[in-house]
Amino acid sequence: MNQVILRGNLTSEPALKYTAEGKAVATTSIAVKRGEGVDYIRIVGFGKTAERMAGFYAKGQYVMLIGSIKTGSYEKDGRKVYTTDILINDITTMERNEKEADKEEFPF
Repeated sequence: MNQVILRGNLTSEPALKYTAEGKAVATTSIAVKRGEGVDYIRIVGFGKTAERMAGFYAKGQYVMLIGSIKTGSYEKDGRKVYTTDILINDITTMERNEKEADKEEFPF
């Protein structure tokens, strides 16, 4: 089973684009606390999820999302570049209590 659940802050405004076929695609990334560090993970939404992301979510919002991991690669300047994205199935805003807010600091 390929299922991911992440909780963190959005690091930028979701960028909404449409494919040639008219399908909505929104991308941004999420900062997820990991021990003493932070992981920045690219997230992608499609269709209604993409449009909802672009319309209702903003940089810095604390969210929880459910999705799946997708890896890929492409050529750039003669070198192979590997990618890892989370394809979003569901995303929702969350509120943190004061105890959680004190524990999690995101440097952006």
